Amino acid sequence: MDEKRIFMDHAAGCAVDARVLSAMLPYFGGEYGNPSSLYAEGVRARRALDEAREGAAACLGAHPDEIYFTSGGTESDNWAIRCGAGKGRILTSELEHPAVRETALSMATAGRHVTMLPVLPRGTICTDALSRELAAGDCSLLTLMYANHETGVLQPIEQAAELARAAGVRILCDAVAAAPTQRIDAHALGVDYLSVSGHKLGAPRGVGILYARRGTDPAPLLTGGGQEMGRRSGTESVALAVGMSTALAMAAEGREEKAKKLRQLSALLLDGLLAIPGVTVNGWADAALQLPGTVNVSVDCVSGASLVLWLDRHGICVSAGSACSSAGTRPSKVLLSMGRDKESAMSAIRYSLGAENTFAEVERTLAVTVQGVRKLRSLDLRGSVLYPELG
Repeated sequence: MDEKRIFMDHAAGCAVDARVLSAMLPYFGGEYGNPSSLYAEGVRARRALDEAREGAAACLGAHPDEIYFTSGGTESDNWAIRCGAGKGRILTSELEHPAVRETALSMATAGRHVTMLPVLPRGTICTDALSRELAAGDCSLLTLMYANHETGVLQPIEQAAELARAAGVRILCDAVAAAPTQRIDAHALGVDYLSVSGHKLGAPRGVGILYARRGTDPAPLLTGGGQEMGRRSGTESVALAVGMSTALAMAAEGREEKAKKLRQLSALLLDGLLAIPGVTVNGWADAALQLPGTVNVSVDCVSGASLVLWLDRHGICVSAGSACSSAGTRPSKVLLSMGRDKESAMSAIRYSLGAENTFAEVERTLAVTVQGVRKLRSLDLRGSVLYPELG
């Protein structure tokens, strides 16, 4: 293909930013000291690690001793749930990322009591049901994401945190999807645990953060040499910590301007998609209640996976759902929990835009989508994810 490929799957991850790479490079070569060593190279490494922790804390509205560097959002979520959940019931929902939902369900298999909260058709948890479950007692942990990774719907995290605090229940906020565009202030939110991941922010894959509020004292997930303030053993990657901190700071630069552009791009995209007969939005059409840049729709009589492959063949990258789950081969649990039927869930497609996307790219994406829908409907490939015959 002669045309430049269009990337509209930023919810799955993005390229490492050149400024992040530049900040990390010294710690891949010349500055190779172990942060636990007492000689000058080790002292410099420790200083860089401490500064990265302080920078990350400032970006997340936290104290430095509440910031733990991890391998990513999945580890952070697992750590908070497995080592910070206490002994009571765990409240969660089908909206949660698999790193949260499947971890909670695995604990249920092991004998823990896990309650799945009902989900409203608009894609948020039912706060009335949450209030009832908290009032019933015997709860020790509530999990609620800041924004859904598939639909982009913002969750009532501050209200839920207030309810949880009043009931003496700890709350984990998965902020992985929200961190690229939303201001995250852990103290203001009132959460006990919060997770973010570098690969959504322009840092490399393999680094994330668990925020654990002072006093929560999560048990170590990894034991050994006692790194990360005795909570996560293993020699620290100074390069990854520096990259994570740098990416968080970059996300805050011009956040409002970037969000404004993403809302404009999303509005153009959504208007064009809804002009296609048989297209319905999954989540809110109100931009104020969505992550800027995330558009999830279902297309009647079209397999979402087939449409993804059509767009890929024409140089456009989108997703049929969460890249962390089944790549479109099974219906989305998120959409099913919102009351969508299986066929509608299988026909879903997610466009997630980044600041580098342009209005011209949106127009081209719409044109190719229209062509793909027309072609796929004519072939009736709802049950297929193959595309050799698409020509």
